[in-house]
Amino acid sequence: MGALVFENLWWRYACSGTLISIYGIVSWRAGRYAHPSDPPLVPLPRAHHLVSLVSILVFYELMRRTGGSLWSGWGNLAGVALVALIAALRWGFRRGHPALRYPGTWGRVAFDAALPLAVGTPWGWLALTAPAALLAFWGLQRERSAELTPAKHPASGPGRSF
Repeated sequence: MGALVFENLWWRYACSGTLISIYGIVSWRAGRYAHPSDPPLVPLPRAHHLVSLVSILVFYELMRRTGGSLWSGWGNLAGVALVALIAALRWGFRRGHPALRYPGTWGRVAFDAALPLAVGTPWGWLALTAPAALLAFWGLQRERSAELTPAKHPASGPGRSF
């Protein structure tokens, strides 16, 4: 039965949209509980939205062309269960955790890794998960380098005096 369900393209689209919506709502609500000194997301430039949009469009095209049942539907069900677990963890870490900085970013990357499994599109790991992981890694590296360099006072630049 599970294998037949995930062979239907519209079922895969519906499953993907539902999982994205559920995780999006959980992440949005969890972000509202975050402490200001421990933000849930790595700050990224606005251009990352374009990369995310393109990766989602490519993912949906791959879902149309290569998606289906994985391991007689058991792989898909494992992906759905993994998405549910990731959403639960994201909610659990909504107020932060000493061992986990930027829980929203890590949750999004984990979600983007579980979604291709849930809809039976292994190529989605390349189209959806890889860009999300690279953006997160880039943002974390950028944030780390900003923490290591001392902040300059705007009034202490060249040509300025006190």
